[in-house]
Amino acid sequence: MAGLVLVCLTACHLTSCQWSGAGLLRTRPSTVTLGEVRQSLGLVASDVTTRTHRVVIVGHYEGPDGKGTFERSYEPDGSFEHRMDPEGGHTQIERFDGVTLWVDSDEAGAYPMTPSHARVASSVEWTLAGRWLQDVDSPFEADFERPREDGEGPWVRLTLLPEGYATELQLHPTSLLPSELSVPRRKGIQRLEFFDWRTRRGFAWPYEIRIHGPKGRATILRTDEVRFEPSMHMGAEYERPSALRDQTFFANPMGAAPPLRRTASGHILVRPLLDGREVGWFLLDTGTGVNCLDPTVLDRIPDFLKSGEDGRREVSIVGLGGSVQGELHAGGSLELGAMRAEALEWVTLDLAPLLEVVGVPLAGVLGGDLFERAVVDIDLSAQTIALHDPEAFDGSRLPWRALRFDGPTPCIPCAFAPDQEGWFRLDTGSDDTVTFHAPWVKKLGMVRRARNLVQIRLRGIGGEIQAVQGRIAWFEMLGMRIPSPRVTLVEQATGPLANPDLVGNLGVGFLTGQRLILDFPHHRVTLIPR
Repeated sequence: MAGLVLVCLTACHLTSCQWSGAGLLRTRPSTVTLGEVRQSLGLVASDVTTRTHRVVIVGHYEGPDGKGTFERSYEPDGSFEHRMDPEGGHTQIERFDGVTLWVDSDEAGAYPMTPSHARVASSVEWTLAGRWLQDVDSPFEADFERPREDGEGPWVRLTLLPEGYATELQLHPTSLLPSELSVPRRKGIQRLEFFDWRTRRGFAWPYEIRIHGPKGRATILRTDEVRFEPSMHMGAEYERPSALRDQTFFANPMGAAPPLRRTASGHILVRPLLDGREVGWFLLDTGTGVNCLDPTVLDRIPDFLKSGEDGRREVSIVGLGGSVQGELHAGGSLELGAMRAEALEWVTLDLAPLLEVVGVPLAGVLGGDLFERAVVDIDLSAQTIALHDPEAFDGSRLPWRALRFDGPTPCIPCAFAPDQEGWFRLDTGSDDTVTFHAPWVKKLGMVRRARNLVQIRLRGIGGEIQAVQGRIAWFEMLGMRIPSPRVTLVEQATGPLANPDLVGNLGVGFLTGQRLILDFPHHRVTLIPR
């Protein structure tokens, strides 16, 4: 069984080949450069996923040493964990903590790999993870060679720094996707072949991997699922972007906190000033990454948005029932409580369809661009909101919990009955308790297990979808356990509620009477009961 352990370790960690859709690069009789490979693979678009998300690969394998299943996770900082469950054998977990490669075995307990074994495994892991393609912080020195005479395409010699351990990576002659990796071993060369590349979220992955070892017959690994989770290792160090520092100002923090309105539907509304004028109610919505402005508001502040082609661009906004087109403009000043911000960007969008949902005509929506600039203190007991300077706010005595991001939206880990856990989008723009995403409702058979089911319709930007509401045994979030909550289960959806990487959407339905403090800049959140 020891041979199988190494085979799976060196192969399954392909989890982080962070490649966007592979482009075509014509083979030429000259050396292929790192820049050309990055450009061909569109890596710039996938760097966000690489640096912020944990990638999880689930699949099964079969080979000369047996068969079984595996689950592999890879973090942006280079650490990883691999769980292997062979049929009729003992579970084994191999994990790299950034310093040491450990093996956790049911039979032998936890022990570190030998230095030579760890160097081999780390070299393969980081090669397959795509770290050789990074512009900075690459652990390799890469030598690109001319295409071979047999027409197989360019190849790369990767030397692990500072150990000097080398591997060779064969690239496809047109797409430049890796086709074969050669690993020098004590008993000869081990070859890994890659097939069936698929791309999602800028991440390309070979769903079939064949490992040719010294025993002749190949071990074949087939992937069943690839998913992304907001990473706990995305970096705790915070440096506020200069644009936000220069364009955001805070007055006396001891001034009165402005009131907020909790509508009959449960939505949270505020009344900011745009260019010094009050223009109506705005939905406070962490679930959207942009600010929205109803076009009718411009009748009262016609000079608020910058005009001309340089001041606007077309964007697609993905809503509950589909996507709608809008124009993104640079705007004037916004004041809310102690904060004044300049040059926020706004999408002009007809918000009239949300009247039926919110119950109040909306002048706009305040999204991620607002939350990135301040510590936002929402007190649903006192019905007030306070915005604090993130560089001056003293939160040392607050019970903070981790806040991570899936794109522009914040996420928190939650648990729910019977024994599940996962990441949920924290969405103050939703009046629901929890809306479970369609892939997870189907995967866990949640409709079959829930009680007191009723059919409902969910409405939002882009239209409406069908869903059911029912009760589950319990739900736990931010240290609060809710018994027998009523939740929403979506069986079929497009857009955000079809996202398989997050389990669900967490609205403000559980927050009545609570105080929620969101510190986007420092990736933290706290919920204080009243």
